[in-house]
Amino acid sequence: MNALAQNLVSQASRGRMLSDRELSEFTASEFREAIAALVGDDKMGLADALCEAGLALYPTDPHILSMAGLMANLHQDWARAEDYLRQLIAIQGDPQVTEFTWNLLTRTLRCQC
Repeated sequence: MNALAQNLVSQASRGRMLSDRELSEFTASEFREAIAALVGDDKMGLADALCEAGLALYPTDPHILSMAGLMANLHQDWARAEDYLRQLIAIQGDPQVTEFTWNLLTRTLRCQC
């Protein structure tokens, strides 16, 4: 678990969340790693909160959009997942989009039907 995830879990155990200033000290990559670690530890509520904070701080960052798309998929919120994945594809541009992203968008579209 990275420093962001550890700080978040520590503060949550005290009934407190990290401030905007504290959160802004971390990069989008660190948010992605922390969200993945929290999901791996089955701390979905904290992962959701961190994902929302990441979207507020870095709304166009590919790391955050990819995690937001994955989190929306986990919650079977297909419309939000599609929105995040389409934003990710638009930002990355066709040649840079991974096969995984295209497959996830295809799965999301199928689940909506």
